[in-house]
Amino acid sequence: MARFVSFGRKFAHGIRDELSEPTQFGRRTLTRPLFAQFSEDGRTEYDVEYGARHLLPHGLPEDSIEGGEVDPRSQMGVFDTEETGRRLQWTEAEKELVATTLRNSEECGRTFVEVLHAEPFAGYDTMTPENILQVIDAGLAVDYEMAIMHERENLNREELIAELMARAASNIENVEQPVTIDAS
Repeated sequence: MARFVSFGRKFAHGIRDELSEPTQFGRRTLTRPLFAQFSEDGRTEYDVEYGARHLLPHGLPEDSIEGGEVDPRSQMGVFDTEETGRRLQWTEAEKELVATTLRNSEECGRTFVEVLHAEPFAGYDTMTPENILQVIDAGLAVDYEMAIMHERENLNREELIAELMARAASNIENVEQPVTIDAS
């Protein structure tokens, strides 16, 4: 349903407090509390790259043992409504409430973002590997890293991944070299 990434691997966002009422034998829960607890569990390479591209770190944390900066990518946490809902036996309505609350939160876009698994370009997922390479050859600019991650996490066509990796490496090698003019 929804997946979010945060620069805080232990970030938590409250959704709904518990509502209970007293009874003659104690308390009866009317609605259970809901919260989004981000963690490293289940974090993918795509989540990390997506977070790095869409979130700005609020200062770089320092390594208290060895000194120096810590890569903010290593600090990222994820929260997935489906996985958490399965584990905590949430209803569909509860999963939707959590996703909607997170999407509408003032923190969304600053502390965390929703991970959108968009195709590298329109129609990508329905194309054959040959068609994908033809479109790229025709001049469509492609972010190879994101295309490779998308392919690995969705269709996982090994031969296409290998070709995209080779083209990405070639693309790096073909970055414009400084032009020198012979003045003779």
